Amino acid sequence: MIHHPRLHHFKAQSPLALWPAGLVLAGTLAAAYWGYEFSHDPGPVALGQVLFRSLRLGAALILPLLVLAWLCTLAGKALNRPPRRLIRMQEPHGVAHTRVQTWLLRPLQGIGLAMLLLSRVLAAVRIYRGDLLHAADIPGPGQADPWLHLSGVAILACSSLVLCLLWTLDDLGIRLHNQKTGEVRLLGRYLGLLLPLLVGMYGFFSIFDEHSHVLALDLIGLFSVVLYPPLVLLVWLHGRYLARRQAELTRRLGAKVRLLEVDQEEEAAG
Repeated sequence: MIHHPRLHHFKAQSPLALWPAGLVLAGTLAAAYWGYEFSHDPGPVALGQVLFRSLRLGAALILPLLVLAWLCTLAGKALNRPPRRLIRMQEPHGVAHTRVQTWLLRPLQGIGLAMLLLSRVLAAVRIYRGDLLHAADIPGPGQADPWLHLSGVAILACSSLVLCLLWTLDDLGIRLHNQKTGEVRLLGRYLGLLLPLLVGMYGFFSIFDEHSHVLALDLIGLFSVVLYPPLVLLVWLHGRYLARRQAELTRRLGAKVRLLEVDQEEEAAG
């Protein structure tokens, strides 16, 4: 088995790495208690509502990890088409996850992707109502709005499925090898980093394009604070899951494990 340096970093991760998520959640609870969040019931009732919401959102993000292996099987069948073949290669200098990547970059990717899908839902609501939404129209924790709650869970689950697959390709060092020409493309690095980042930025800009700037800032601020803790937890759990099942996921992707020397110029061209 090839030991990917990036995955050794995952095994060394401790639950203490989740402290930024805990800090944001504690701040959210304090804001809810003192009535600074979109809630009509500040005080102890709001604390229970925020905790229940965090559990619901966390479950929506984390449960898709259970089908990650199945997704890798589908991805392998879709990408392994002659003369192209997925390979997993050991790089001379593996790039370990940094604090910026774990605490900032990947959570922002998730928030941005969720914002993009959310903008589509809000656009549909706006068309249905025939007017613009206002901050007061956004349901707070504990308010009964089954349709929006189900839509939010579906958005987060879809975002989690996409991100977990792309992160897996990136973390495993998956590349697309053209067996006919010998060309090697940095598939995992491109899909796992650039694509979610670009889509996330588009999601943020979509909110501003389709709604007033005041509402857009309210939405981005609220959902960033709400989604950050469960997304950090997702990043952490994904790393631990990958460390334990890297061999199985590589097999399901149909990727050949190879030691392949690639010039930096060729990598840049790919």
